[in-house]
Amino acid sequence: MKFDLRKILAAMLAAQVLGPSIVPAAPVGVPTGSFTLVQPMQQFRKLHTATLLTDGRVLVVGGQTANRLLGSTEIYDPATGVWTNTGPLNVERESHTATPLTSGLVLVAGGFQNISSAEEFDFTSGQWTLTGSMNTQRYQHTATLLPDGKVLVTGGLNATDFLSSAELYDPNTRVWTPTACSLNRRAYGSG
Repeated sequence: MKFDLRKILAAMLAAQVLGPSIVPAAPVGVPTGSFTLVQPMQQFRKLHTATLLTDGRVLVVGGQTANRLLGSTEIYDPATGVWTNTGPLNVERESHTATPLTSGLVLVAGGFQNISSAEEFDFTSGQWTLTGSMNTQRYQHTATLLPDGKVLVTGGLNATDFLSSAELYDPNTRVWTPTACSLNRRAYGSG
């Protein structure tokens, strides 16, 4: 399947700012051309995630609008240039992580207001399924897909402090296991 990187980048950037976005026609290092204007999302949102799906579409999850947490999700299709609402989250969240798994599912974990729950999105059905909860409530953490298919979650914040804890999610068992802590407490980082 051939992907139009310009449209995918435009959608992912549009998901990070207000309204329509103008983005470069090609990634850095690739010869540039024109700019592409994409439609705004169905729902204004901030503090959400934007994840590239295996079929080339972009999944936008949760966030906040007007001081209200969102449970809505939508998908941008670069082939049609259209945003479509999809199944809602089971738990409204913002400042969470969204990690594409090797199975094609997307794992969403944590979020503001001290959420430890996690859920998986199946883009073929458009449905969210709650899975095992993390051992620690956290937001503004990182989530990294490891070569063995597990997800490493580190740091973040909870109601009282920055965190140094870490845990692993096994998508086969849907269980979170605490693992070695970071030497420093951290949040707002990249995984």
